[in-house]
Amino acid sequence: MKPLFKKVLTGDPIVNEHVALVTGQKWHVRPYYWQHRETGEEYNYVTGGVVWPPGFGIDGYAFTVGVQAGDTLAFQCLEEIETEDNVELFRWCIECQESYGCKQDTDLLPWWYGDPARLMSLTNEKNIQEDKRKNRLVITPPPDFTEKDSFQTYFSRLAVSLMAGTKTLWLNDCQQLTNHVTAFSMGGGVEKDDPVINCAGWTVHALLSYEPWKTTTKKKRIGENSFEERAFGFEKKFGKRVGEMR
Repeated sequence: MKPLFKKVLTGDPIVNEHVALVTGQKWHVRPYYWQHRETGEEYNYVTGGVVWPPGFGIDGYAFTVGVQAGDTLAFQCLEEIETEDNVELFRWCIECQESYGCKQDTDLLPWWYGDPARLMSLTNEKNIQEDKRKNRLVITPPPDFTEKDSFQTYFSRLAVSLMAGTKTLWLNDCQQLTNHVTAFSMGGGVEKDDPVINCAGWTVHALLSYEPWKTTTKKKRIGENSFEERAFGFEKKFGKRVGEMR
């Protein structure tokens, strides 16, 4: 069975970088995109968000999202699951990776944004089982995850991304996420730290903060490489040329 996504090359990375440098662009989109075999939709990047069930009868949640190819920034929600079963949630994420084709190309859905420390023992145990199939679940924390007001940051990002004038997130057929957003916006007795709102918010925040579908054209020097550069650095520091030290 063919994976749901296929990689389509759009140019040479060296040529793209040269054009970006000549035209003064700080960033350029990577020279490929992902095309969904069934819908034909094209995405520059595909990732996901996951939050484990916090307990007390509250469900966990996971969803996948694609950065639509084109000049207009648009995050398209693809699939979702809401469940209080940790193993079911883990299995759903693994099955998404398999059906998308992540084993064939690690650039596709490379990780899920979430709390890597939460249920680490379960994740590690299941990853050991999946290791033979080369399909491990990688969870990375979103930006500002350890901040005290992180929920407010994520909620603000999510709210702005859904506003008419600044809309960047389309919920599409993700009905569970739609229900939580509606209930939260109407104040329908939803807990402040709603896991689903949190997960959607930190995924949008990560995408807008990192823009992982882009490649920088700015080169940063790690340090002085040649003898002349090292000597010049020495002269600036001590005020003497190499060989003048007594």
